[in-house]
Amino acid sequence: MPTWYALHLKTRDVKATAAWYMKFGLKDRQVETDDGSHTIVLDIDGLPLVITQHPYAEEMPGIPSRQFLGIEHLGFGLEDFDAQIARLRQEGVEFFPESRMNEVPGERVAFVRAPDGVRLELTDAPWKWRQ
Repeated sequence: MPTWYALHLKTRDVKATAAWYMKFGLKDRQVETDDGSHTIVLDIDGLPLVITQHPYAEEMPGIPSRQFLGIEHLGFGLEDFDAQIARLRQEGVEFFPESRMNEVPGERVAFVRAPDGVRLELTDAPWKWRQ
């Protein structure tokens, strides 16, 4: 069985993107700069979220600048769902209108717009997909 190694996001603004994800309580693991690129690594419950800004990202072969088929969204389980949703709204996080806030008791879901076209799913039922 494979194990998680890392989740890697490419961005146009590494500092702004990292700051946005830190609204969810993610903490800095490390910051690296190499060959003109800039990387900030955050921690998602032990999984590294590697956020990189490269000056030539849109010119790199095999990396489309438009939306493409691949990872459709990231999912975060939240403790104290209502309080976290209220706090995120207050901080200006943009929610998609199709979010299902009260559809099934114990399985609420909200989708938010993350930087660079990424969708983020928030739920109070993180156990749903874990075995």
